[in-house]
Amino acid sequence: MESTPCVVLAGGLGSRIKSVLGEVPKCLAPVGGEAFLALLVKNLRKQGFERIVLSLGSGASQVEDYVEAHPELAISAMVREATPLGTGGAILFTMDRLGVDEVVVVNGDTLFEGDASSMIAPLSVPQLEHVRMLGVVVPDVGRFGALQIASERLVGFSEKGQHGPGWINAGYYRIARKAFANKVDGEAFSFETDVLTEAARRHTVSVCQVSGYFTDIGVPQDYFAFCKRMGVDG
Repeated sequence: MESTPCVVLAGGLGSRIKSVLGEVPKCLAPVGGEAFLALLVKNLRKQGFERIVLSLGSGASQVEDYVEAHPELAISAMVREATPLGTGGAILFTMDRLGVDEVVVVNGDTLFEGDASSMIAPLSVPQLEHVRMLGVVVPDVGRFGALQIASERLVGFSEKGQHGPGWINAGYYRIARKAFANKVDGEAFSFETDVLTEAARRHTVSVCQVSGYFTDIGVPQDYFAFCKRMGVDG
C-alpha cells in the first residue's frame, strides 16, 4: 500500500524575510551550500516520510528548477497552484490533485528535529479526529502564540506577545478531507485561521506533545540563528 503523501507547503511569499532573501523563495534560503528545502527533506526522510510532495505557489519556477537540478531529493510530485490559494486552499487543491483523503502537511519554512512518528498512523475520523498536529515545547512562546490543550485536544490559541515557556505549533499536521467539509477546491483560504481554529472549537484536533529542536526561518533573526547552529553562513 502506498504511503500517505507528506506535503511540504513551499509557496509562501516570505514577506518578513524578503529583506534578506530578495526574490528567493523561503524554502530555498541558502544554508551554507544547501537550500533549506534540502535539509528539510532529509530530516523528513529520517522521520519516516517516504512520499514527499511539494505544494508550490509564489516562486514556483525557482523551486521546480532546484528540484530538477537535485534529483537526489527524490520528490514524488510538485503541485503548482495557478492563483494564490492560501495555506488551506493549497492543501485541499493538492489533496484533490493527488486523489487522497488524508495527507501529512509540513510548513516549508520550519524544521523540527524530534519524534514525528505519530503523524504516520491514520486518523481516527469516526472518533472525531479530523486533524492531528505536533506541539513542541519552547522556552518562549512570544513570537508564535501558544497552544491551549486539554485532554490531548486543541481547544484554542493564546495570542502572540505573551512570553514564557509553553507549547507551540511545530508545523506538522495530519489532515483528513473531513476537515474541509465546508470548503471547495479552488477556493482561497487559510488553514490556520479558517480551518484549524474552527476545528479546535469543535475539539476535532488531537495534539501530540513532543520535544526536540524547532526552528522557523520566517524572520531574519531566526534564519541567521539556524545558519549559526549549522555552523555555516546564510
